[in-house]
Amino acid sequence: MGLFGYYRSFIPGFASIAAPLTALTRGWRYDRCGDRSRLVSADGSPANADRVNIPWGDPQQAAFDQLKRAIASPPVLAHLDPCRPYVLYVDASKDGFGAILHQVFEGDDVEVAPAPAVAKLHALDVPLLPPAIARERWLAWLRRDRYFSPILRTAELGGDTEWVVKDGLLIRRLDGIIALPESGLPDLLRTVHDRRGHFGFTKSYLALRRHFWRPGLSSAVRSWVKHCRPCVETKLGRRTGRLDVEDDMSVPFEGVAMDLLLGFPRSRAGNDAVFVVLDLFSRMVVLEPCSSSITAEGIAAILSNRVLRYGWRPRRLVPDSEARLTGEVMSALATSLRAELTPSVPHHHQANPAERCIQTVKHVLQALCVESRAHWDRRALPAAELAINATPSVVTGFCPFDLVFVSHPDVVHCVFDDQEHAGVSAFGERLAAADARLEDARIALHEARKVQKVQYDGSRAPIPSYEVGDQAFVRLPDRPVPGTMDSKLAPRKLGPFRVPPVLGDHRVALDLPDHLNIGDTFSVSQLDAIPRDADPFETHRAEPSPVADRVSPPASVPSSPELPPRRRRTPLVLRGYESNPRAFSLSPVEYDALRGPYHRPRRVELEGRSVVLVERPIAFLSRLTTVSERKMVAPEL
Repeated sequence: MGLFGYYRSFIPGFASIAAPLTALTRGWRYDRCGDRSRLVSADGSPANADRVNIPWGDPQQAAFDQLKRAIASPPVLAHLDPCRPYVLYVDASKDGFGAILHQVFEGDDVEVAPAPAVAKLHALDVPLLPPAIARERWLAWLRRDRYFSPILRTAELGGDTEWVVKDGLLIRRLDGIIALPESGLPDLLRTVHDRRGHFGFTKSYLALRRHFWRPGLSSAVRSWVKHCRPCVETKLGRRTGRLDVEDDMSVPFEGVAMDLLLGFPRSRAGNDAVFVVLDLFSRMVVLEPCSSSITAEGIAAILSNRVLRYGWRPRRLVPDSEARLTGEVMSALATSLRAELTPSVPHHHQANPAERCIQTVKHVLQALCVESRAHWDRRALPAAELAINATPSVVTGFCPFDLVFVSHPDVVHCVFDDQEHAGVSAFGERLAAADARLEDARIALHEARKVQKVQYDGSRAPIPSYEVGDQAFVRLPDRPVPGTMDSKLAPRKLGPFRVPPVLGDHRVALDLPDHLNIGDTFSVSQLDAIPRDADPFETHRAEPSPVADRVSPPASVPSSPELPPRRRRTPLVLRGYESNPRAFSLSPVEYDALRGPYHRPRRVELEGRSVVLVERPIAFLSRLTTVSERKMVAPEL
């Protein structure tokens, strides 16, 4: 019985099987007497083991035979064979860890049946199982669920009035909703979301909530959809952004926006573009014809002639992201004015207010050039500038001229040549009227900007707080990348890419590969951040298949050189302890066949003979973790 005890962990019902044999040893013991041990009977008298009569009958013989069969059959430990390779299985958690060592042996020469279909059922989800097996697994999940386990026990005893057990399911009596155990969540979420079109949270939740319920079901569905890899890679989230109205301009030409309007026919003066300057407070526009090949020095000269020459000194310059507007020349000009140069991000037109003004300029020029396009730079462009600046704004009710100049001719003077009333020509009265217009415009702009902020912020998600090391996808509709969106099936995102530096609340840089040939600065509205929080269902998701970069150049993989089989020798620390003359002398074919793992018996051909290989355990280790080991991760254990 002492030797049998070594294998009791691998023999189900060991105590009941060995009960007839254990009863024979009851009352007998060995006592230490000096340097020797002697057998003592139940009454305390010494005895000789050779002379003790043991009542051996059929129950004892049956128990002995059953134990012999048990230790000779899997999964009881087999004898170590040092000439065979080992298969090591390990597992660990915060509460304990274990390891078991296997070897492959030649089994009995029996007919090996093909893998039964039942063995494959363990890898299937509940919706794919036969109804009987699915209900059995579902009931097992309910019994170990921390919420439904006590409810199930009460319902089985007939003491619960809200829930009832029917056909192995825990059903709510009121509406027929099925109790959903925590272990069944991944299977059902995979069914209603992954296998049904990857719809969003609302549709996935409604599909599951129709028939199932458990506490925190909406949070579980939201987490599953939020961390779904295909959804993260293909679906565009809400644009992020926040409208900043705290630093708006309050006087004319305190801040100006600039841009180049291209695409005009070349005039006799060689002009085929327009340089646009917009005052951010009064919305007064300055239009200057120029060549599309104008240099940065030419742009600075226009700005000096049309803005600085009249005494206006901007403290903020908002140019487009073009190099001519943001290079060394414009930086030097901003430094001399002690102004802040804040260029807009590429492909982010909302950051440059001049973009909306350019649309108005184009519409006015198109209307003025219907009859003739000749001399558009000398005829239509000045007329468009005058028309825009003399037209009242929808927001303030004043035209730009009203907010920039103390007094100017209005349309009534052009039509009727009307005279001003008495005393209006006094400068003090005109100055007071101009000051009142400025104050009314500030109030109107402030109210309008508050409404715009509510509408803008309500249509966008909050700006994520990017940190170094975060990852984000590029939204291709907002920041096109050549060679990516080539078909309707192409994803609308590219990435993910790492965030090396954070440039501000609204701009970040990405670590892009060189072959993309695009700038690395992005607005936060052009990116979709990967969720930073941990995925609670990470272990239940299918591993994503490796996908090659859609725009990466083809790479050649060198073929591995053919190496001769490695020579099998005894490790240095084990030399001299070989228990078998054939140790580490197996042929490469035999060694590969014995490497395993074999989850079921397998018939193979070895050296011209057919053998059945069976994997059996030879040693195991299992214990609880200590306080210090609980702080480790599984590989460290």
